[in-house]
Amino acid sequence: MCLALVVAWSLIVPAAGELHFTRVTVATTASPRRVAAALIDGDHFADVMVMQAGDRGSALLQVYRNVDGHGPAVPGWSLPAWDDGASLVADVDLADTDLDGDNDVVFCVGLGAPGQRFNDGQGHFDEQGYVPTLSVRFENELLDMNGDHAVDLVYYEPDFFGDSYFGTMIGDGNGKFWWGSNEIQFLVEIEVHRRIALGDITGDGLIDAVFTSVHTGGLRFIEATPGTPVPDWKLPKLVYAPPCNDAVIADLDRDGRPDVVATARDLDSVAVFVTSPAGQVGTPQLHPAGDAPDALVVVDFDLDGFPDVLVANPTQGTVQVLRGLGTGELGPARALRVGQAPNDIATADFDNDGDLDAVIACADHLTLLLNDALSPSGVHFTQK
Repeated sequence: MCLALVVAWSLIVPAAGELHFTRVTVATTASPRRVAAALIDGDHFADVMVMQAGDRGSALLQVYRNVDGHGPAVPGWSLPAWDDGASLVADVDLADTDLDGDNDVVFCVGLGAPGQRFNDGQGHFDEQGYVPTLSVRFENELLDMNGDHAVDLVYYEPDFFGDSYFGTMIGDGNGKFWWGSNEIQFLVEIEVHRRIALGDITGDGLIDAVFTSVHTGGLRFIEATPGTPVPDWKLPKLVYAPPCNDAVIADLDRDGRPDVVATARDLDSVAVFVTSPAGQVGTPQLHPAGDAPDALVVVDFDLDGFPDVLVANPTQGTVQVLRGLGTGELGPARALRVGQAPNDIATADFDNDGDLDAVIACADHLTLLLNDALSPSGVHFTQK
């Protein structure tokens, strides 16, 4: 398949302080499953790393370079990878794991071990790293968990005896990870659709986690507790039973405490959990968000100071935009058609205009939503 930038046109989300997005379709070599966006090749334009699923369970890591500030479209470095169920699940994250000033990649694929590749500063990831594991790995999140400026790794991995494990690996700042916190073990099905979100929910200065599940109970809260050299974890607490596909921790009501936003797939809704002053995850407030909502991001698209929600609907071929009202409530969902089976979303300022754009992984292409938040009001029609 040729890679190309295809026709783009303007999409307007009508509401007070209208949102304006220009949609751009980027063809891909295989089926995108997970995306991460960051500066990759050193040219000051945000690029995209994609985990793609190919034929017969094969997988491919692929960089799409943003060479002119109009969004990632040019194929760059790639790594053919793995068979045997690689298309079942994938995760990909970008962070500067070796503190050399560029973003490296840590990824999971199929039923195998996690992988790591170091960036040479020009967007090539030829140098291989190593992430220890005791089982298959289905999900990673990269964040400095202990304040030492080195990126740590929070993980979820099942084994084949009905158990699952959740814990933290310590990053040493040189790109290596070592076993760190206590590892939580709990009995669940082996489930490929798990997501982890990180943030200080309790307000004690430690990074807590929420953990989603489709098959075994929707949203679990995992509180951090003091530990050395990284905080430990308390046992998970189920705070919401309906299946949840994804979750984000963000302050929706501007009270200085992060709240939780999750996609409740079977209820066709986004669930907002406002955090109490005591650091407790509150009662969910449901907001309709199209059929079977899946991946979501929470960012301030319209620059009004209130985080907005963008959520994917794989069965409809749409994303829904729900504007934040600054109270913990969300405005009505507005649908934007993006293509077949959108299944993951990442955000970055791809055109360097001061607002955040989005990239959506669809079944056979990437869709860019270039944001016009800083443009004068009115309808903008763009052909590219």
